Amino acid sequence: MTKFESVRNKVFGNTDFITTERYFVSVTTLVTAIFLAILCVVHILVGLNLQPVYFVMGCSLTLFVLYYLVRFRNIVLLPKIIMTVVGLIMLDITWYVKYLSSGPVLLFILMFGALVIWVWEGRKLMLLLMFYFTNIAVLFYIDFHAPQALLKYPSTEARSIDIFVSMFMYSGLLVFLLFVVKKEFLKQKENAVTSDKLKSAFLANMSHEIRTPMNGILGFMELLKLSSPNEEAQKEYIDVVEKSGHRMLNIINDIIDISKVESGQMTVHRTETNIKELLDYIYTFFQPEAAAKDMKLYVLNNLLKDESIIFTDREKVYAIFINLVKNAIKYSDTGFIQIGCDMKNETNSIQFFVKDTGIGIPKAKQTEIFKHFVQADIANIMARQGAGLGLSITKAYVNMLGGDIWVDSIEGKGSTFYFTLPTSHVDVKSNEELILATNNINIVEAVFSN
Repeated sequence: MTKFESVRNKVFGNTDFITTERYFVSVTTLVTAIFLAILCVVHILVGLNLQPVYFVMGCSLTLFVLYYLVRFRNIVLLPKIIMTVVGLIMLDITWYVKYLSSGPVLLFILMFGALVIWVWEGRKLMLLLMFYFTNIAVLFYIDFHAPQALLKYPSTEARSIDIFVSMFMYSGLLVFLLFVVKKEFLKQKENAVTSDKLKSAFLANMSHEIRTPMNGILGFMELLKLSSPNEEAQKEYIDVVEKSGHRMLNIINDIIDISKVESGQMTVHRTETNIKELLDYIYTFFQPEAAAKDMKLYVLNNLLKDESIIFTDREKVYAIFINLVKNAIKYSDTGFIQIGCDMKNETNSIQFFVKDTGIGIPKAKQTEIFKHFVQADIANIMARQGAGLGLSITKAYVNMLGGDIWVDSIEGKGSTFYFTLPTSHVDVKSNEELILATNNINIVEAVFSN
């Protein structure tokens, strides 16, 4: 992520985690507020009457407040109502002050209809469009029957300056908003194409993933039924059936978990969690599996005793570590795996890591692997077993707990996955920020509906 994208996400929100509607309302309110503030300064510099200056200043301050409510308080409905209904009335007053259609305000009122269509839908859209066209009809009536009731410019020069400055500002605002709409449209189109590719890759992968354990279960059950194996062979057959069943169960569990995340049904249950005990449990759980591949498993805990107790969801932290360590073992054939943590006092958080000496991840894929159904190389038909959901679930869990996750990897040398968790209670992110992507497509639902 570039520095510009990082700043943009902080100002307007990341469209990967908030709705397009909320993003667009944030952009509209803030940019309009800034443009009106600039216009207010221009009015003062050219010496126009104070009446329009005060009015423009009030509009700007109101929009700044609406931006704050949308961006930082996650209140969308009220700002939408104010921005459409009250915003149109504000434009009407601007039209009244700037003398009918002599200026560009009437054109901007016309373009305001696009905003109404963009942020509303259904019955509310119909009601607001009726209000919008009624408003235009009232303006026409005033313009036609009572032009003398409107304010006039003090001079021709003041009128010219105000009209063309306003035209420049409104045109700049319009271009900017259309640019945002175009960019959002192209992004959604790209996401739709990507989602279609991922869906195809997922179906191809899942057909193999589900068929393989099912063949193992049915095949060895048939051997048990038709043959009379000795005790050792019988134990071997049952072991294969058991492993295949566990593999099938893991696939189903992953699909259920990602479905819960997508639908907003996944909840957070925070309790006191002992990090030292958690790491010891992970070590004990995975030590036999690592030893079976002649790999060393290490634990590095740099926390002090009083730093080891945090308030978080223990089960989700277990799930995060299980996904990361399972991947480390799966994609490593030799070497070692190290898990551990460090205290980050500057951010009041603990930074965990899972390091391996496996195959590594290409740099171009290091952000893609956290998306649904993606392995390091979805085009590789020899990709190792897995539905490609583990890291997507892991990222969702980390975000739910108020942390962040990233990877540092060198292809052919290994990977280190880092994630952070706050050391004290923080507000859980809203389901909207966690589960809604810009393409607004539920891939899981699409997969099983076809």
